[in-house]
Amino acid sequence: MNQDQKARYFQSLHQEGEAFVMPNPYDRGTTRLLEGLGFKALATTSAGYALTRGVLDHQISREEMLAHCAEIVLATSLPVNADLGNGFGDEPGVVAETIGLAIEVGLAGASIEDMKPDRTLYPIDAAVRRIEAAADLRTVGPAPRHQLDRLGPRFQIGQERHLGRRRLAL
Repeated sequence: MNQDQKARYFQSLHQEGEAFVMPNPYDRGTTRLLEGLGFKALATTSAGYALTRGVLDHQISREEMLAHCAEIVLATSLPVNADLGNGFGDEPGVVAETIGLAIEVGLAGASIEDMKPDRTLYPIDAAVRRIEAAADLRTVGPAPRHQLDRLGPRFQIGQERHLGRRRLAL
């Protein structure tokens, strides 16, 4: 599949009405192994990759993460979703630029957190602006890219607050 076909297929997986698992490869070997096991899509992990480099989550640069993502994309025929942390910046324009670069390396989707590297949450209006800026790039190229917005981990802020932030962002 080419990038556009992967993006369309990835989008269709989200519309089938059934859950699917996206395991997290950390190198070319695990990427090929997971594809061979029959998974429908793969996803990178920011913390997992950082730990393979001997650093903590959020200590990997955008350039390093995108190079890692490109390596995973090139090793598989499956669509790949990337965990791009907070988008590598606080400003909406930086998040949008990160999504543009993610599309360039061949990713079919990406997730952006509304949590800063220091584990504090962006104010909801700022979180929404950041996701809106990134969403403007979902239609770059012939196929739409799927974007997951990870808003406020419920284990950290509680289920009700998590659902409230989620409803406001949608």
